[in-house]
Amino acid sequence: MKVRYRPIQRKDARTYAEHLATHPVLGPRYGAAIEHFSTALRGLIDRDSFKAVVFEELRGSGTKFIGAGMAVFISEKFLSEMKVTPLFWAGPE
Repeated sequence: MKVRYRPIQRKDARTYAEHLATHPVLGPRYGAAIEHFSTALRGLIDRDSFKAVVFEELRGSGTKFIGAGMAVFISEKFLSEMKVTPLFWAGPE
């Protein structure tokens, strides 16, 4: 299997929302709020505090969406805390 990643684009938002909605663990966790995910994601794409990539499987001349990875800083305070030693793991908060 050949896999590539690329920066997320606005056109990927709907595919990613559908992918999350059908996930057996994440879909139920988000419930009805998943309807707003695509819109929220498109609103984040050009912000400096948000970085995301899409992972795709290469299939001949086409691709298949596998998933996405994203990182976002919510506040200056949180970023400042991360830069102070002792450093800590910055996972989902």
